[in-house]
Amino acid sequence: VKLLSLVPGSTADPSGVNDSPGSFGLFSINGNRGRANNYLLDGTDMNDGYRNLPAINEAGVFGTPPTVLPIDAVAEFPVLSGVEAEYGRNAGAIINIVTKSGTNAISGSIYGFFRDAALGARNFFNTEPNPKNDFSNKQFGASIGGPIVKDRTFFFLTSDYTWQDRTTFLSPTLPSFVLPPDGNLEWTGHYRQFLADARLDHKLSDRQNLMLRVNVDRFYDDNPQDAVGGTNAPS
Repeated sequence: VKLLSLVPGSTADPSGVNDSPGSFGLFSINGNRGRANNYLLDGTDMNDGYRNLPAINEAGVFGTPPTVLPIDAVAEFPVLSGVEAEYGRNAGAIINIVTKSGTNAISGSIYGFFRDAALGARNFFNTEPNPKNDFSNKQFGASIGGPIVKDRTFFFLTSDYTWQDRTTFLSPTLPSFVLPPDGNLEWTGHYRQFLADARLDHKLSDRQNLMLRVNVDRFYDDNPQDAVGGTNAPS
């Protein structure tokens, strides 16, 4: 959403731009409603039919399976507006996320991102003399792609892993039976996510291509949307 909001004529929901918990990543283009956009993944529908929200990073009410892609899996995501009738369905923008494919040259990448409390400031509610909320986020990934049969069949594989710990503090006004036995008000939430994406392309002819893509998403979060903290105790 941060990049989509840079497109001329677009206006993003502030909660989506700053990654507020519960944000749906809505954005409006050329004055259309935020729910009037059409999200595609490699040309296939990725919309929740109930709310008409993207199902790219969240499950839909109708049971639309969410698709979360590794960073290196995305080749481009053109944003089209004022398009021809061939696209149909929505009056807003067409966002087509295109995944990477292999080429005749073997290539790959390795990357890592790191962030902790030492690199960030206190939030508005975490004031002194209270201890600073601890935070640790590590994300690592790799990708590789190349030919199976030159000029005809190609593969691309990528995956990444996110390791995040978020510390918050419980209110001492909570009933004693919900507080830790040792009286420690510090509580750490853990988030772990493994993503993988595999794509196989085969050129049938100069005008026809066959593509198979498999996406894997496994995650664990014991404090979703930072629900625990203050007077909200863990269950």
